[in-house]
Amino acid sequence: IVPPGSLRVAGYDLKTGEERWTVRGFARIANMTPVVGEDGTLYVAEWAPGADAGERIQAEPYDAMKERYDKDGSGTFEPSEFPPGPLQQRFGHIDRNKDGHITPEEYNWMREIFHTAENAVMAIRQGAVGDATETHVLWKQNRLLPYVPSPVYHDGHLYMVKNGGILSSLDVSNGDFVKQARVPFANNYYSSPVVADGKIYLVNQRGEVTIVTAEPKWRVLSTSELGEEVFATPAIDDGRIYLRTSGHLFCFGLQ
Repeated sequence: IVPPGSLRVAGYDLKTGEERWTVRGFARIANMTPVVGEDGTLYVAEWAPGADAGERIQAEPYDAMKERYDKDGSGTFEPSEFPPGPLQQRFGHIDRNKDGHITPEEYNWMREIFHTAENAVMAIRQGAVGDATETHVLWKQNRLLPYVPSPVYHDGHLYMVKNGGILSSLDVSNGDFVKQARVPFANNYYSSPVVADGKIYLVNQRGEVTIVTAEPKWRVLSTSELGEEVFATPAIDDGRIYLRTSGHLFCFGLQ
């Protein structure tokens, strides 16, 4: 069993629950489901705000923050003492025990995460044992990563769609991009792309559907609109595609 987690992904023995291996170097938030290639290679992607190159959240050392913002001299930070910005927006995340105060230990814990988290998709080969960060990572890519939609694997390539409707294809032999471009419908994407019948189906939050060819240099085949919000990934079975919107469950297929 492979559940992605904050800063790392780990593999657990299905029968005993024992941790068998771990790979480090990921984001602080994990929303995407790993996918497995034909040869058993595992592809894991994680992305979170504030960890892209040039946009990393910066947190001053605790002593400097205490001198500037600990107005009551309590040694802890309260919401009113944090300056506007990414730290104040994440006060509840830093306050681990939710008592309304951030202690030095809590602050330094999150500061370390902010400074070490890395948005990435990695290819991890089979056979990992223990800390496999340096031994079993085949390649690592840091660009054009989604926040929620999981990648989909097809015929030696990974396909990912990120907010704004940017669809990218990666060659899994080396992690290089083959094509990245914006599909007709932008907006946010929560639904993961799915593959069927040589096509990739993409559905954004507004319920706008884009169908492209399932090939590295993909091209748009058609578009349509469901008229309701969509957060769920389509399901495909026996020649039919099931799409759940905010108000309906649609089934499309050949008569």
